[in-house]
Amino acid sequence: EEERFAMCSTFKASLTACVLQRVDRGQDRLDQIVPYGPADLMDYAPTGKANLAKGGLSLAALCEAAVELSDNTCANLLLDRIGGPSAMTAFWRAIGDDVSRLGHNEPLLNRSPPGSLEDATTPAAMAGTLERLLLGAVLQPASRERLTGWMASCRTGADRLRAGLPSNWRIGDKTGNNGKDAAGDIAMAWPAPDRPIVICAYVQGGAPTPAQIKAVFTAIGAAATQLV
Repeated sequence: EEERFAMCSTFKASLTACVLQRVDRGQDRLDQIVPYGPADLMDYAPTGKANLAKGGLSLAALCEAAVELSDNTCANLLLDRIGGPSAMTAFWRAIGDDVSRLGHNEPLLNRSPPGSLEDATTPAAMAGTLERLLLGAVLQPASRERLTGWMASCRTGADRLRAGLPSNWRIGDKTGNNGKDAAGDIAMAWPAPDRPIVICAYVQGGAPTPAQIKAVFTAIGAAATQLV
């Protein structure tokens, strides 16, 4: 749990939490329109591409797409909004995470080699962060529930931890992968409304197939179920 892994897109849960904290403090508004154009589009940007003709999206829409669909254009726009990767790292430090560190935007953040300090975290550090974001006092109650809702609606996690967790549990997660050797999933699950559990899992190295990655995360989810 103290080994460092590339975060990949799992950082987007923290990114949107940082945005929500700014909103809680009156530094930003969820209905604020953030402009963008063709030059901002990443290869993977389903929401960004679908709304390009509008010329902009609300901060709320960017956050929703970054978490639920893992849209890279939306994530980069949010990173720019908060002050870049260094501001993301500063947010983690301010809430008690001394490990997680972001050094790049999408897509470069996915290239962190095994054991690197940059664009990386440990399962233990991210578990602590997720617990503070969804259960602690980092965010106002309405913002905590908003973030939880986005994670519960995540559409990229069917083959990750969710695959090994009971279907009747409430689950919110954020996945990540670099399409090569790294994958992760960070989740909050509720076996009962008053008994939340945090599960953060990362793998990196070798040349795993999608089926192998699914098998690993399914097994981790199933193992967590047995511990409850």
